[in-house]
Amino acid sequence: FEQPHAVWPQRRAGKAWEAFKATCEAEGKEPISVKDYDKACQMRDALRSHPDAGPILFGDGVIREEPIHWVRHGRACSSRPDARKPGEWIADLKTCRTAHPERFAKAAQWSGYPGQLAYYSEADAFECGRDPASLTSEMLPLYVVAIEPFAPFAIVVFELDATARDFGRRSVATCWEKLT
Repeated sequence: FEQPHAVWPQRRAGKAWEAFKATCEAEGKEPISVKDYDKACQMRDALRSHPDAGPILFGDGVIREEPIHWVRHGRACSSRPDARKPGEWIADLKTCRTAHPERFAKAAQWSGYPGQLAYYSEADAFECGRDPASLTSEMLPLYVVAIEPFAPFAIVVFELDATARDFGRRSVATCWEKLT
């Protein structure tokens, strides 16, 4: 919702749609249908009212989708966590077919979410003046907020445990080795 957008009230087809899309691109806006906009608003409202997800994503002092430019092993990097409180916690928002804990945990590992959050934690540490190489599993909490993109918009907040954090750190290290 912080990204500029424009709502298209008709079916996405034809010359009028192409002209609208081109105008949006020129203005740096994302074209979105009324149906998708309504669903996004319902999901946003569900997330804001959720007792655990709301404060993590929309609470006081939360930085949302702001890039962190940093250096890892002498190489320039950029990260864009969905939500964070620098030096306190990091969260990533994911839509999913099911937020059922057992099923989502498997899908999250398969999709590399622990690695993504480990990478974000290194960026946060760098930005906060800490050495990213010194991060341990006892460092700041890392969360995945999962929401199903259909009513009733089931939401589950997962905190990575020590095993998931270690898996994430090892995933980042493995990927990094392939780059160098």
